[in-house]
Amino acid sequence: MYERLLVAVDHSEITGRVLGAAREIVDDAAEHDVGVIVMGSTGKGDLAGLVLGSTAHKVIHLTDRPVLVVR
Repeated sequence: MYERLLVAVDHSEITGRVLGAAREIVDDAAEHDVGVIVMGSTGKGDLAGLVLGSTAHKVIHLTDRPVLVVR
C-alpha cells in the first residue's frame, strides 16, 4: 500500500510491536506514492489508552503524512 515508510524506534520495549506493524504494511503491494510514519507511543493515561506521549503527539500534528501509532 505504501511505497516508503519511516519507522521511528528507540529500542524500548515497544520497538518489536512497531517493527511488526511496519512489516505488515510493507507486505502489501506498493500502490500509491504516499509515505507513512510508524512509531510507538508509551503515553500514560486513564482514558482507555487514548493519551499519546508528547513525541507521538508532536509528530502527528507537525507532519502532512499519515502516522500509525503503535501502543
